[in-house]
Amino acid sequence: MRTAIDNFGEAAKSADGQSFQVDVPKLDHALLERAIAWVKDHKDTPTTGDDGYAWPVDEITNERRHAKLLEADRAMLENKPLEFYIPLLDAAHYLGIETLRWAVSQCIAQQLKGKTVDEMRAFLNEPDDLSPEEKEQIRKEDVWANY
Repeated sequence: MRTAIDNFGEAAKSADGQSFQVDVPKLDHALLERAIAWVKDHKDTPTTGDDGYAWPVDEITNERRHAKLLEADRAMLENKPLEFYIPLLDAAHYLGIETLRWAVSQCIAQQLKGKTVDEMRAFLNEPDDLSPEEKEQIRKEDVWANY
């Protein structure tokens, strides 16, 4: 996060040291405020590795473990519609705020957990592109998938 702050600060100054406006495509004012609030709230968050992530890594599988969100983060991120998450995810990616990107991704995953395929499609606004015959074939081949 420190790198994102430093890079943004340097980008906002011209060669003679004067400040100027930095256009951030695809980010509206409210979204940028949320991202900046996240950075301010997490500026002292300790990291566990050289990659800058605060989420622990499972030593056996080398995958990121589910991290508990702070109460303020939970209020900001949990149980929101997809229309809230996608722009924030794009902003986190664009601005290089990896901890925000992981937290938003984790919240989306939590909302998908335990849902059926049709419920996931509805949440993600994805059309059902399988024919009834293809669905039946999947049911026969992959009984465990509960599709």
